[in-house]
Amino acid sequence: MPELRARRDEASAEWFDGLAEGNLLIKHCPSCGHESRPDATACPGCRGADLEWATSSGAGTVVSLVVDHGGPEPQPLGLVELDEGPWLHVRLVGAPDMAAGDRVRLTVSSPEDGEPLPVFVVER
Repeated sequence: MPELRARRDEASAEWFDGLAEGNLLIKHCPSCGHESRPDATACPGCRGADLEWATSSGAGTVVSLVVDHGGPEPQPLGLVELDEGPWLHVRLVGAPDMAAGDRVRLTVSSPEDGEPLPVFVVER
């Protein structure tokens, strides 16, 4: 099975550029102050459509996780609640006994032939 790669488009270009610089960008609503996932097209708080990019702290908490056994090595995947509020589905690394409630911090994986990707490392 071929490995899947992230692909940039017009809507995601700035997000990938941020990752390439080591920053996780999320969407911010200037009308109500709500922070949203990077793929948001409207504010879930006020329904405003004028969202702006904002830099996340890159820190969060694991809400839940599963281990994908479909590849050559098991890969922990998790739902992380960023300190700013949005929840993201991400790869997790750093502790074989990781669990919900663990604190994590962003690191960026930069494959040679693909776009940079967010990976969260368990902080212990």
